[in-house]
Amino acid sequence: MNRTLLLVFLLAPSSLLAAGSASAEVKLAAIFSDHAVLQRGHALPVWGTAAPGEAIEVKFAGQTVQATADPSGQWRVELKSLPAGGPFEMVVTGPNQIVVHDILVGEVWLASGQSNMAFPLSGVVHAADEIASAGHPQLRVFTEPDRPLADPTQELQGQWEVSTAAGAKHFTAVGYFFGLSLLNDLNVPVGIISASVGATPGEAWTPLPAMLADPLLSARATSEIKQLREADDPAHVATALAAWEKTYGAGDPGNAGFAHGYASPAAKLEGWKTVTLPTTGRKLGITGAAAVWVRREITLPEGKYEQTGHLDPGQLHEADTVYFNGVKVGGAAPGPEPFDRAISYNVPATLLRAGKNTIAIRVFAHQPAKLGLGSGAMALTIPQGNAKPLQLPLSGEWSFAVELQKPLTEEAMKAQPQMPQFRPTKISSTLYNGEIAPLENYAIRGAIWYQGEDNVDRAATYPALMTRLIGGWRAQFGEDFPFYLAQLVNYDGGRHNWANLREAQVEIVKTVPKTGLAVGIDIGETDQIHPRNKRPMGERLALLARHRVYGEKIEDTGPTFASIKIEKDKVRVQLTHADGLHATGGTIPCFAVAGADQKFVAATAAIDGTTVIVSSPNVIAPVAVQYAFSQDPEGCDVYNGADLPMGPFRSDEWPVMVSR
Repeated sequence: MNRTLLLVFLLAPSSLLAAGSASAEVKLAAIFSDHAVLQRGHALPVWGTAAPGEAIEVKFAGQTVQATADPSGQWRVELKSLPAGGPFEMVVTGPNQIVVHDILVGEVWLASGQSNMAFPLSGVVHAADEIASAGHPQLRVFTEPDRPLADPTQELQGQWEVSTAAGAKHFTAVGYFFGLSLLNDLNVPVGIISASVGATPGEAWTPLPAMLADPLLSARATSEIKQLREADDPAHVATALAAWEKTYGAGDPGNAGFAHGYASPAAKLEGWKTVTLPTTGRKLGITGAAAVWVRREITLPEGKYEQTGHLDPGQLHEADTVYFNGVKVGGAAPGPEPFDRAISYNVPATLLRAGKNTIAIRVFAHQPAKLGLGSGAMALTIPQGNAKPLQLPLSGEWSFAVELQKPLTEEAMKAQPQMPQFRPTKISSTLYNGEIAPLENYAIRGAIWYQGEDNVDRAATYPALMTRLIGGWRAQFGEDFPFYLAQLVNYDGGRHNWANLREAQVEIVKTVPKTGLAVGIDIGETDQIHPRNKRPMGERLALLARHRVYGEKIEDTGPTFASIKIEKDKVRVQLTHADGLHATGGTIPCFAVAGADQKFVAATAAIDGTTVIVSSPNVIAPVAVQYAFSQDPEGCDVYNGADLPMGPFRSDEWPVMVSR
C-alpha cells in the first residue's frame, strides 16, 4: 500500500470527508454493494449521501421505504428484518438510480484485530488445497483497507467478494475458517467484515471517548492524539519532498540496476563487494541519496514446493524492490515514510525450486541515515504441509553493489522535509475512527477478535482496555452482541510476558458479559509470531458461536481451571468442561507447583477422571499450581472429549506473575 496516499486522509476532519461525498447524486455506503450479506432476523439500517433535502427511495425484498437527506447530505432508512435468503436486488432512487445485485441475507460477523487476524488464506498450511476448495458462493468477505484517522469518519471504504479460488486467497484466514464453519453448520449465507491491521495495539481500535473515561487509559490517549494533531500534513510534506528532490537532484531516477541484470540469477557479480546484513547506509560509506543492491543465493533441499513461501527481508528503508529468481515479488514506492515498515512478501510456489535460488533487493534512500537493509528478522519460510515449515535465516553475508549515489551536503540533508516518526496505526482510536466508526450500526450478529501481541507489555491494563473497546463497539452498533477472543498461542519471541496477556484475556471473558475465549496454546510455532495453522483457531471461535448464539448442543470450551485441593504433598486440580479428559502425548510436561516460598518448579501430573493430580519431590508442602504459564510452553496437549485444549492458568494470586 502507498502509505503516503493513506496518510493524506490522516488529519482530514470527518466533516470535510462527508461534505466531499455529498453531491447531486444519491450514493450508498460502500458496504451496500454487489455481493453484500445482510443480517437475518434484524432491522436493517441502510444509509448514504445525497444533496441536502433530496428525497430518497429504497426498494429491497418487497419493501419500499423513503428518506430525505439532512442538511449535511446524509440519509438513512431502516428495512424490516428478513429471514435468510436471496439473492436480491436493492434499488435506490433519487435524482439517479443505483441497482445493487446479488445481495444475500444470512449471518454477518465482524472480524478484527492485528496481523494474525489479517493473515491471509494464501499463507496457511495446505494453502493450495484450501484455496482450490474455496468455492463457496454463499460465503462473502468485505475487506477494509488500512485507514488510520484522527477523527471518526462516515466514509466507508472496502468491497464485498464472493469466496472463490481466485478471490479467497486474500481473505483473513481465521475469518474465512470461522465463516466456513458457520456456513456448513447453519446452511445459510455468511458474511465476514474484515477490519484488521498488523502490528496494532488494542488502543488504536478503541473509541476515544471510552478511553478518556478510564483513568488507566486517558493519559496515553490524550498524549497520542495531541501528537497526531500537531503532526505536519502528509500532503504538504509530500509536496515539499518533491521540491527538495528537484532542488538537490536527490530523487530516484529509476531502476537502472534491473536493466543491468542485477536481479537475474545469471548475473555476473564483477566488482560487487561482500557485506554482512543487517546494515545501514552509513556503515556502507554512503554519502548522499543512493540506490544499493544486495544479492544472495540460498539452497533449497530436494523436494516439491507446492505452497507459497514467505520472504521476510527485515525492515528496508526507504523504498525497496525485492526479486526472487529474477521475478519481482514485492516492493514499496519512495515517499516521506512515517515509520519503519515491517515487510513480508509472498513467493509463489512456481518460483521455488530445489537447489540454488537467488534473492536480490534494491533499496533507495534519500540520505545515508535513512538507508537500512534487513534490520529485524530476516528469513524465508516455506510451508511443508502438516510438517514444520522450512525456515532459512537470511542474515549474514550478501553481495553488495551501489547502483547510483548522489552526494549531498550536510545542509542539503538537514533541509529534507520529514514525516513524524510514529505509526498512525499505533495511535489511540485511529483505526476505530477509520474502520469501525464508518460501519455505523450495520446489522451484525457479533464480532471475533485476534489481537494482543502488541499489548503484551501492558497486560495489566488490557482487561480495562478491552472492556472499553467492547462496550464502545456495542454502543455504536446499538446491540449487546457477542464478542469472542482468540487467545494468544505459544511463541518464543524473546519477550516473556505473553503468559500475563493470556491471563488478562481470561479475566476479560470472566468479567465482560457475552464474551468467550478460543484457546490455541497447542497450535503455535516457536519461531513464528504468525503461525500458519489458522484453521483450528477459526473453527474454535465458531464453536463458541455455534453453541452460545445458535444453540447447538456441543462443547465449545476446553478443560477450564476451577480450583485446587491440597492432598498432603499433592495438588488435585479441579476442572470444568473436562469430560473425556486425556493427554495425547502420554506425559504432561506443562505443570509446575510451588510452596509458600512462591518458587515454582516443574511437576509431574496424572489425569484422574476429570481432575489432574500434580506433585514434585522438591515441593513437600505445595500451595499453588501453574499450567502452561510461560511464553512458549511445549507439549501442552491436555484435551477434553471434544478435542479442545486446556488453556493456561495459575491457581495463585501472587502479585508477581512468574514466567518459567
